[in-house]
Amino acid sequence: MGVEYGVDLIGREIESIGIRKAPSVVFIDELDAVGRERGLIKGSGGQERDATLNQLLVSLDGFEGRGEVITIASTNRPDILDPALVRPGRFDRKIFIPKPGLIGRMEILQSMLVRSQWLKIWTIWQLLA
Repeated sequence: MGVEYGVDLIGREIESIGIRKAPSVVFIDELDAVGRERGLIKGSGGQERDATLNQLLVSLDGFEGRGEVITIASTNRPDILDPALVRPGRFDRKIFIPKPGLIGRMEILQSMLVRSQWLKIWTIWQLLA
């Protein structure tokens, strides 16, 4: 049941969002969760992950040449992705986004707190102290 559920779910979701609602952008967060190199894990857990990855690859190939569907994914572990995922025509471009510095972190925190009551009482510097 587990293998079929994972495979069906990822296949249906990607195809319904991407192809049926084109033009669209499909974003897959934490690609490394399903995109690890195949065959590394033995047993049923590894088989489920491998089957899910295979379905993902099939779905991505279905987008090829359509031009109306853009697929974007994020990962913090590009080193463990299956080579089939990063070949030309799939996720073949990498954009590195570094961690923000102190000023960037302050700006992010301030943007998140702008609607909160905290900034009416304290300054951002007082919150960081």
